[in-house]
Amino acid sequence: MLQRCLKTLYPTVLICSLLSEVRPLTCHQCSATSGECKLKPVICQSGTSTCRTTSIITILDGQSTQVIRNSCGSCSDPLSINTGAVILSEKSSCCDSDLCNDRIVVGKAKMHRNPIQIR
Repeated sequence: MLQRCLKTLYPTVLICSLLSEVRPLTCHQCSATSGECKLKPVICQSGTSTCRTTSIITILDGQSTQVIRNSCGSCSDPLSINTGAVILSEKSSCCDSDLCNDRIVVGKAKMHRNPIQIR
């Protein structure tokens, strides 16, 4: 009797697990300068498994501008570029649960002494 119940139960559980709905990730989205980001929730595209917060610092003629972007997507490695006229630094932070990217500051991106030179 028990064996017959298990034979019926196993395929039922397997079919239910295969048919279960995969719920998409929800992340905060915004883009603004200097921490003035107004976060709004967005549903990420299917297959997206992380939310990110990215800080981009640009220095042009001694003036520094920081842009914060919150969105769906994966993190990238920190980036620092110095062309002589423009310095650009980017740093990301990622997380993997709904609305986890609620920070509007990633932290100071490092300006390297010997960054990539573009000529």
